Amino acid sequence: MQDNLFKLTFTPIELSHKNQVEPILLEEPPLLASYTFSSLVSWKLIYNYEWAIFQDRTLIISANAPKRKNRHILQPLGTFTKECQEMLLTEMAKLDYQIIIFGVNDWFIKRFPEFTSHFEVKNNLGYANYIYKAEDLALLAGRKYAKKRNLISQTENSYSWTANPITGDCLNECIKLLEHIANDDRIENDQSLMNEKVALDYTLRHFKELNQQGLVIKVNGKPVAFSIYEKLNHNTADVHSEKADRSYKGLYQLINRETAKIILELGYEFINREEDINLPGLRMAKQSYYPVEVRPAYQLYFKK
Repeated sequence: MQDNLFKLTFTPIELSHKNQVEPILLEEPPLLASYTFSSLVSWKLIYNYEWAIFQDRTLIISANAPKRKNRHILQPLGTFTKECQEMLLTEMAKLDYQIIIFGVNDWFIKRFPEFTSHFEVKNNLGYANYIYKAEDLALLAGRKYAKKRNLISQTENSYSWTANPITGDCLNECIKLLEHIANDDRIENDQSLMNEKVALDYTLRHFKELNQQGLVIKVNGKPVAFSIYEKLNHNTADVHSEKADRSYKGLYQLINRETAKIILELGYEFINREEDINLPGLRMAKQSYYPVEVRPAYQLYFKK
């Protein structure tokens, strides 16, 4: 199925489109985690992402978020030409609903003030990205991380564990672990967590094709936690997810530290741990690791 918006033909994003879409994403390496190809294609079943390219230069991604009957778009990517700006403003004015641009960063607003002046700008706190120094999360040095260190020490002394990179041999085990954790956490009544599970399952099943990296922790040879991460830009790695069996005390703190240690060894200065999606517990957990920046993600509402 193809969708038409702005007189462009939008095509549902698929893994096979990687070579067409990713080069434009990488023209200006993303500041927000949602703009990696892996994120877009793994969340396609939730947001119905479709893409089109304007004059071979600007990538426009449309989305139909849950509970929204109309299609909206993400921040335009690639070379955002004056012609593309004028086309979007003209076509948006013709729509019979107020269109929204989701996932807009500070840089875009500052660089295109004339274009963004046609929108009401709202800060979407639940989708701000938490940025940390890789060294902070890998070493957990200082008094502020004392509780984290103590909990990890208890975990290390309680279990016989190993941490190794995710390889093809253990991907099926990670998929089974994801299902086990979802059942134990009883996520069926939380749509946000159900959506995340769909995206993670897709990522694990296409791990190699999406150029993902990850870590699996085993206790007595049994997988009990895993993480998935990738390069976001030249100095930042993006941790898409960390999942752990809660019956093992301190396992979330351990997988966090071990993943950060590998990312630091790879030469990254920062770690993007993505958003809290307005979940109080997740927000508290992310804040407890003392981010050096909470990078805003704005929504732009077109002024009709």
